[in-house]
Amino acid sequence: NKLDIVCDKIQLKAGERLLDIGCGWGTLALHATEKYKADVTAVTLSSEQVAWATEVAEHRGIPLPKFLRMDYRDIPKQKFDKITCLEMAE
Repeated sequence: NKLDIVCDKIQLKAGERLLDIGCGWGTLALHATEKYKADVTAVTLSSEQVAWATEVAEHRGIPLPKFLRMDYRDIPKQKFDKITCLEMAE
């Protein structure tokens, strides 16, 4: 599956801090949280996408990734172990 390929390529490990820029509906963020036990921060402009991903996490009973509704240029400065940006075009 594509999500496992991405997580394997970045060698994501439990407890690592992952920043997913342009997370869309939160698919990778949810997958990395659930399967890889990563500490995920996901960024999107859409409040609808954040609401949907939050519902999915609650339904699955998994920890909620930290969703930030903001422009990627405004991401607070902090350290992450891994950074992904899938299918986001400027």
